[in-house]
Amino acid sequence: MKKIDILGCCVLRDAFRVANSPDYHVGKFYQFVNPVSIVSTPTKFELTSEALSRYEWTNFVKKCVCSDFNKNIPQVYAKEPADFLVIDFCEMRFPNTQITLSNGENLCITKHRYTDAILKDSDEFDFLRGAKTEQLKFSDSDRLAYIGKYMDLLTSIYPQSKIILVKNKPYHKYIDEERREIASFDVAANLTIRKRLDKIHEFVEKKYPDINVIDIPDNAVCYAQHIWGIDPLHFYDQYYQYLFKAIDITCSEGDDKKARIEELRKVYSMFFSELEEHKHSLFIAEKATNGNNILRDRCFREQGAWSLSLSAASSYDREECILSCSSNESPWAILSQPIDLKSLNEKNVVLSVKAQTFNNASLNICIRYTGSDGKFKFPIFQKCVSESKLSVSSVSQLISIENEQITDAKVMIYLTEQNARAKITEAKLEFGNTTTLL
Repeated sequence: MKKIDILGCCVLRDAFRVANSPDYHVGKFYQFVNPVSIVSTPTKFELTSEALSRYEWTNFVKKCVCSDFNKNIPQVYAKEPADFLVIDFCEMRFPNTQITLSNGENLCITKHRYTDAILKDSDEFDFLRGAKTEQLKFSDSDRLAYIGKYMDLLTSIYPQSKIILVKNKPYHKYIDEERREIASFDVAANLTIRKRLDKIHEFVEKKYPDINVIDIPDNAVCYAQHIWGIDPLHFYDQYYQYLFKAIDITCSEGDDKKARIEELRKVYSMFFSELEEHKHSLFIAEKATNGNNILRDRCFREQGAWSLSLSAASSYDREECILSCSSNESPWAILSQPIDLKSLNEKNVVLSVKAQTFNNASLNICIRYTGSDGKFKFPIFQKCVSESKLSVSSVSQLISIENEQITDAKVMIYLTEQNARAKITEAKLEFGNTTTLL
């Protein structure tokens, strides 16, 4: 039996929960504590689980929160290290709070709903009474300096060859079996976290070349009915199945482990691509959408109802259907089509686009109009990211406009980031909750 320690988000632990293999035993596991907090200086005060009895949290959560305050994770993992340490950097999605205690000591903790609850009740904890707090902000170089310190700590306990880095990151889409739809999380927020994690992964792989690295499948989707609830890091069980198999390969003997894992990753990438398409088709068949496109033109290759607005040096390749922003400051590249918004009032509509983005770009889709006050209004707005292939993104909304003068109403599909590019092949605006665009 191989012994495994885990330091990272719940995705890592769930890989072993789903596999339920008798060949592995998970020893130490902590989450909710990010690397910045772990390597920060402790204070002379100690937070105990008993002091958290006022909160209806699990013992596991209390353990993790106490370790965040007490800075004892290095000592915990240094005691009888397991055969392998599995890590990810998803807890870096959380910011950090610095607490200045009444005695002048500074304490850095991970900021999330559990630590926020404690700080809200700070007067109930002797060592926090009278403390001041501020959210810390880090540049990329500052953040990577902490990651280097953190990795130096881990490699002082576990040899690099016994550390497995899983490049987990939040995903944008989730399948909701109860509502029978595929929906999206906050794409902009997820994209910010993904970019941060990409930089961390690149730094760690370069500076610590002997650690084991597991990349994740393309096209993965989250699951609204996950055992732990809906979250951009709560996936279909097949994601965890892939992860366990990749970890098992890493822990085995042989020289072709990277190739075997990559082949496995491709198989699961295809699975998730087909899963999304299957669920999308199934949900459409079940729902009463009429399939009529309110827009005059669905496709973009031919000159038609779509107007084009480009900033200097931005472009649109109509033959390839690729919209591109320039490298100039504050660029834009916009496709738009006017609509009769009043005819949609008090109706549920779904706006969808089939597109692929490049260079970590966000493609924006929206309905925009000018209101009575002369300001732009957005009854529908969604950011879309799909870097691996052409895929459908959609947003559904009840249009509700109360006694407002509406002018210049239009559907807009646009980019506003430097060097952003997107291939856009189709768009639809329909009545209902689910798009029929495939």
